[in-house]
Amino acid sequence: MLLAETHTGLIRGLIALLTLLLFVAAVATFINYASSPTDENVFARTKAKMNLYVTENIPAIPLKRITGAPYAAGEESPDPFVATGDLINLVGTSAVYTRDELARALAAAPPDSTMVLTIYRAERGAFIPYRVERRAVADSMVTEISDFIEVTDVTPGGASDRAGMKVGDLIFRINGQGFRNEQEADQILRRGQAGKAITYEVLRRNTRLALHVTLAQFGFPVSLLVFSLSGMFTFGVGAFIALRRPRIRAARALGVGLLLLGYFVTVVLIRRDPEVDLFVFLRNAMVVVSILFGTAMLLWSMALFPRERPDLTARKWIPWGGYALAFAGLTATRFLGDLAMLGSLAAIVMYYGAVRIVYRKGATAEHKRLSRAIKFTGAAVAVVSIGSMVAAPFFGRLGIFWVIGLALAAIPLSYLYTIGRYRLLDLKVRIKRNIQYTLVSVAWGTLLAYGLLELFVLFSARELHFPAIVIRGTSVEVVTEPHAGTPPEWTNRFVLMALGVALWYGFWKLRRAGQSWIDRKYYRTQYDYRRAVSELGAVLAKTLSMADLGRGLAERLAALMQVKRAGVFFFRDGSVSACHEAYGIEHERWAAFCTPVEEGLFAALRNASTSLRSEYLPAPMNEQFRSYEFHLLVPVRSKAQLLGALVLGEKRSEATYREEDYEFLAAAAQQASVAMENAFLYEELAEKERLKHELEIARRIQMASLPQETPSLKGLDIAGISVPAMEVGGDFFDYLNGTADKMTLVVGDVSGKGTSAALYMSKIQGILRSLHDFGLSPGDLFIRANRLLCGDLEKKSFVTAVGAAFDAQARVVVLARAGHLPLYHFKLTDGAVEKVTPRGLGLGLNNAGLFSSELEQKIVRYATGDVLAFVTDGVTEAQNLSGELFGEERLISLLTASAPSGAAAIRDELLRAVRAFAGEAPQHDDETIVIVKGV
Repeated sequence: MLLAETHTGLIRGLIALLTLLLFVAAVATFINYASSPTDENVFARTKAKMNLYVTENIPAIPLKRITGAPYAAGEESPDPFVATGDLINLVGTSAVYTRDELARALAAAPPDSTMVLTIYRAERGAFIPYRVERRAVADSMVTEISDFIEVTDVTPGGASDRAGMKVGDLIFRINGQGFRNEQEADQILRRGQAGKAITYEVLRRNTRLALHVTLAQFGFPVSLLVFSLSGMFTFGVGAFIALRRPRIRAARALGVGLLLLGYFVTVVLIRRDPEVDLFVFLRNAMVVVSILFGTAMLLWSMALFPRERPDLTARKWIPWGGYALAFAGLTATRFLGDLAMLGSLAAIVMYYGAVRIVYRKGATAEHKRLSRAIKFTGAAVAVVSIGSMVAAPFFGRLGIFWVIGLALAAIPLSYLYTIGRYRLLDLKVRIKRNIQYTLVSVAWGTLLAYGLLELFVLFSARELHFPAIVIRGTSVEVVTEPHAGTPPEWTNRFVLMALGVALWYGFWKLRRAGQSWIDRKYYRTQYDYRRAVSELGAVLAKTLSMADLGRGLAERLAALMQVKRAGVFFFRDGSVSACHEAYGIEHERWAAFCTPVEEGLFAALRNASTSLRSEYLPAPMNEQFRSYEFHLLVPVRSKAQLLGALVLGEKRSEATYREEDYEFLAAAAQQASVAMENAFLYEELAEKERLKHELEIARRIQMASLPQETPSLKGLDIAGISVPAMEVGGDFFDYLNGTADKMTLVVGDVSGKGTSAALYMSKIQGILRSLHDFGLSPGDLFIRANRLLCGDLEKKSFVTAVGAAFDAQARVVVLARAGHLPLYHFKLTDGAVEKVTPRGLGLGLNNAGLFSSELEQKIVRYATGDVLAFVTDGVTEAQNLSGELFGEERLISLLTASAPSGAAAIRDELLRAVRAFAGEAPQHDDETIVIVKGV
């Protein structure tokens, strides 16, 4: 559920205020604890109200132990008697507190009977039952004491340890002042001054001692420091989540819950306050509020995170029930103390546990999958915490807190892991890899240094005796027992020095091995740039095509530089992006990135001589690079010409680029420039080959579109050919055959030549074939074709054509000319050639009535032996090397001379004459010849 912007600002402000207040309280408590005088021990009231102190040993048989540290190996109890200094707890099953109660209990037992005494042995923190004979116990062996505290832990080497204080000592007075509980005793201690001694009056094994303890200025047990820092970490995670996403209900509940619990863990064990002032009162009250309401909020957040559960959120009574229990616990704690707080906390946990059991079927498979890490971590933390408390007698009561503290830090980590992995709460949670690398490296070095120091301390604290080596003349003697005459213990010193050197060398090798693994894990391994350049050159030498080169270059750069992504741009003709390839980014994202930047990229890199950081690009291009995580651009040049650019993303190690990286990239760009030039040449060659191949196909298609068979009409001998000047051309001829004795011949020439002319030619040919189906005369055919072509042809393009409708039976030709060359008519009766030139404009030049009015049709009659020649200007305008034109006169002369031959022979003779005339000069224009002879 999302809040409105106005409500979001209010909620964020309240959370920020709460965070600030709790942070100030936690820091003040931390400073106060660390800077207040300390005796470096831990004291507390005994576990039960026990006032009967044993003043002499009582023979007894130990029974099965109740609590406390284990007995030594091979024995049931450290002492086979109730020892002086023990506190009597039970006689049988009855608690006794005074000597009168003990006397009555002893009097009630028969003289020859045995009885069970349960005692508390403070030095072991254990309740131990003993079986004793009634006659061996007298009330005179016990004294009654009151108002004391027991020492439960002493910091080794600390102020109390130096003064001779031991675990199990009972403290009665501090600086001559009595007290009723440990809080009052601690207040007396805090009034002391650092560097000054205070006097503890203690009772140890029925002996009263006065111990003078010089208070330390700074006292902070490592275990408590770890515990508090764990709470501060939880506090920070909660504040981060709640302040970043206050508009999301799940983030508010989770963040504030962690915030409150983190505050509780931070301050609960480090409260040292000689006087209870307003700050201390409010701080302690907030401790209770934070544990109760923080637990309620965190448990309720499981219905909102990682996915909201409608079956729980729809029931408003569920969260309010938890908050009601927290409020009730707060009220009870005010009057009944910490036990009420613990009971309320247990009630809240059981309440939400019952809710989850009742509504367990409402949890979806996705919810279970996303919360798996959190549940596993919570269970593991519970096991570790309970196990640590059970094992407290083994390691000391303070020693368990560093274990529990580290375990508790795993809870906010599990939430961060879940948020980061599944991208929840619209948060991007991730520690940069270079920071991770630094932290792991420092932790590894610190751990090894600590281990080495511990070993040095261990060896220095032990007395090690090695055999002495005595050299006498030519003999060497090994002496196991020192005696008079043996040299000083230089052997021991030498062995210890050698052992120290060996330890240092072993740890140095271990550090290098571990650091090498860390370097590989975080992509920090050093690589040989010369070898990298060689490998890159091998890749570039194998590829010729631009796409293959771009892919290979991007992949190899990403592998050699250990970057997350890399891309390559190619620039052709000064700015055009000819190709772009990438590695480490999806194809769709890469295409979306290239489209808006490729136009301005050339301009941005035109004057760049070296590598360029993306933030120095002009806006908005720099924003585009930043959003797609490309950080560095390297121009690729050849002879001052910009051929392309290499773009690189962040290193996998997330470290910054170094000088050696820039040097390698400069060398790589130089190598790439040669490969890019070769790729451009290869692409040009490939393009030419492709075009040549396509034009060859087009030529075959065009030739196939020309008449493949000559129509057979009685009384006519027909032969035609079209030879394009290039692979394809704009000339065409076609036989539009209507009936067995009629045919329309069309010969045309599209302005220009080459591919564009060929495309227009195909279009015109199709139009004419379609229109001829309507039985149109040549004039009408051209008029209708002109209407269609005027809208499709470019302004500079036009078509000339001649159309001749043959009637073989009447030996008549209806001739129309649209701007084309005349019909060359050889008349056998005259022995001469007549040019027939009806009026007409070229097709596509005019769409108005001018084309129709100017178009003229003529009727031409022919006889047997007459030759009708239709040609394009490629024949008459053929040129030789001197620039001389073939001309109409040569055409007419050849036509007259070859008239007795058949149509095909006349066509071939005319074509040979044109070739002979041109000689070695290239063909200037398309050449088309159609010969029709009357027979």
